[in-house]
Amino acid sequence: MISKNANQADALSTTLMVLSPDEGIALIESLPDTECLIVCDNSELKRSSGFDAYVFKDTSLIPYHTTLTEDFELQVDFEINHPDARRYERPYVAIWIEDSDGRLVKTLCLWAQIDTNYVKKLSRWIRLKDKNWGVINALSRATRKPGKYSLVWDGTN
Repeated sequence: MISKNANQADALSTTLMVLSPDEGIALIESLPDTECLIVCDNSELKRSSGFDAYVFKDTSLIPYHTTLTEDFELQVDFEINHPDARRYERPYVAIWIEDSDGRLVKTLCLWAQIDTNYVKKLSRWIRLKDKNWGVINALSRATRKPGKYSLVWDGTN
């Protein structure tokens, strides 16, 4: 949700949760200086007409020999298994993009509780420089239960 007023954005995001995606987009389109991106139950994305103006495609994140196109997509499929053990704790997961020199390009996900010492056990990721801890603290989530997962990156920053 994008709005010049935080209270309005909060109220609208709640409202969009109870409307159908099409009704939600129609509502947002009727409001000035307001845009949204809705992720539907089937993972379909619906955007208001002006939402793409707020999406920054940083082509410097893509290797020099790759051309970023509108349909650029990197998909990472993985599975978290559940071992046959009496005591099981969900693993911490970090998935990131590095350049050929081992420098961090983009953290795609960090599923960990940041305020614990356990995140330091993600040793390769924790050594990478240029992490934006403010964003990571705001966006990281608790680790997930066993199952199949898919992450998709469209090259946007």
